[in-house]
Amino acid sequence: MSSLHNTRRTVLIITFCISFAYAQTFYCFEGNLMIAAAPCSPKNTPCSIIDTTLLFFIQFLAPPLIIFYFGINIYLNVRQLKYQRQKPTISTVKTTQTRNNQKTDQIILRIVFIQVTLLLICSLPVFVFRLYTTLTLTTAKNSLRRSMENFFSNVTLLIYYFEKVCSFYIYTITNRHFRQIL
Repeated sequence: MSSLHNTRRTVLIITFCISFAYAQTFYCFEGNLMIAAAPCSPKNTPCSIIDTTLLFFIQFLAPPLIIFYFGINIYLNVRQLKYQRQKPTISTVKTTQTRNNQKTDQIILRIVFIQVTLLLICSLPVFVFRLYTTLTLTTAKNSLRRSMENFFSNVTLLIYYFEKVCSFYIYTITNRHFRQIL
């Protein structure tokens, strides 16, 4: 799987999929709408529904599933490599290397679960707010309500981006080896 040809093919497929998923942006979004919560918002209800649906699948559901899938596969691969390297022993006493391997397995699983949980927690407010704005798109809103929605939109985006900068801290908190290196 790790060849230059496969890498180029994967990059092209990912680029095509993301371009296709966000193609609706050229038609559905309009800048400087006065009735919207954010400066650049969907211009009508069908566009808002499409945008919220894509947000749910692309930004809320897909990243945790992909991280979880690859994290579990890394964990299984590391375990398989360890068992292939170990020589079979008759002794039932655990060796130091076996205990270290189990600790490494636990650390990998802990990192994956914390990262997936944090991603879900930080993505949920954005999705809930976007769902709210989609459901209340046809409601008449005064300037105070639009300002409050704009504020909540910015807060939810800050929460969403908080997870993106936390990877370093997740690794540092969950692993003593990373803390020692730091």
